[in-house]
Amino acid sequence: MGQIKDMGLPFINNYNKNTYKASNQNWSIAQNDKGFLYFGNNDGLLEFDGSYWELYPLPKRTILRSILAKGDTIFAGAFEEIGYYVPGTDGKMHFHSLVHLIPEYFRAFDEIWKIHNTPSGIVFQSFRFLFVFNNHQIKVIEPFSSFTQSFLVNGNAYVIDRKKGLFRMGARGLELVFSDPLFQRTEIRSLLYRGADELLLGTSTEGLYILKNKALETWPSPVNNKLKTYELFSGIALSENFYAFGTVQNGLYITDRNGRIYQHINRSKGLQNNTILSLFEDRHYNLWMGLDNASTQCRTRRCQVCGCQ
Repeated sequence: MGQIKDMGLPFINNYNKNTYKASNQNWSIAQNDKGFLYFGNNDGLLEFDGSYWELYPLPKRTILRSILAKGDTIFAGAFEEIGYYVPGTDGKMHFHSLVHLIPEYFRAFDEIWKIHNTPSGIVFQSFRFLFVFNNHQIKVIEPFSSFTQSFLVNGNAYVIDRKKGLFRMGARGLELVFSDPLFQRTEIRSLLYRGADELLLGTSTEGLYILKNKALETWPSPVNNKLKTYELFSGIALSENFYAFGTVQNGLYITDRNGRIYQHINRSKGLQNNTILSLFEDRHYNLWMGLDNASTQCRTRRCQVCGCQ
């Protein structure tokens, strides 16, 4: 088993829309217990078993913004639609809506941008509401102003309220973690674990910050200026203490815990597009990128070392 290399390029496998026969934008990525990969695509749910692609549109043919895999169930969120796909006896994925469980007053909720598996249930996040699905019921949580983003960090769900700041979901509802003008100035694109009582916040236009002991400080790291310049859009923690950051204008940056850049991959280095909408590390340590113009598998880890195909 090897680590991410800081010289040369990893093996990159691009899948364009002519290959998977769906739209160019892929907003979210998940993997089920069988190892199948799923993508939230403009045209619906994309399934990839390693050899073949299959598309499962939503009933209203809306953009599938967010997905979450739990076993072989794929929870899905779209424009004023929440529900789940499950495999049927025919081997195909079938969609079941949960909108009927939402009180009618809250059904104009716009897009669902994130879905999280939490101890309280499956959480669907829109800008207007949080929907918590548990025991065949849905609880609605309203923001103080509006929700902008949400994240799952070490099993805890966090959500950003544009005016009030960072909240954590607890047994009693939303608990304020930190408030700062930063949350009104810019979008929070990633929230990553750095250790006990320490979070790494990624902003769209102001780079990376460390939140520790109720204090917010700029993260003095080599990658920070790159993310300020090229606009952070997505970020995840990889195994073995690495981070992956996707930008709007200049592709992917992979760093260590100190922000040292180990890999930079963009269109001139093999990607089909410089805008990284979504990131996901699969169980074999391959890094998948949902691009603004296709999908890419980047074998930055074990497969890069052993050369397997």
